[in-house]
Amino acid sequence: MATIYGFGLKRGVGADSLSEFFDKLGVEPFIGVSSASLHNLQAVPEEHILTYQQGQQERLSQACPSLPALCVGVDETWFESTVLVMMELSSGYLLVEGTAANHRYETWQTAVE
Repeated sequence: MATIYGFGLKRGVGADSLSEFFDKLGVEPFIGVSSASLHNLQAVPEEHILTYQQGQQERLSQACPSLPALCVGVDETWFESTVLVMMELSSGYLLVEGTAANHRYETWQTAVE
């Protein structure tokens, strides 16, 4: 699953290439490595991700009906301290940029608020 998620979902490697990779690793006796089985397996987490996204969008629209839909990306970089960055992706506008002691949920929540 880690390979399917990391390469198939995040990097867009196709089921044929993943099948070939697993075949070269010699794991065929232990797992189903056909393109069809990998494609079906890849569809499960993808569906969960899309369902989660829809649920979060519904929650946001109920909590903030006047707020336009935003697509944001976040990043954390470590120098002497942690740097938190949140950007609205379509415009490039920085919503959050600052240093923090850590990158825990509570720290992000405070920065976003």
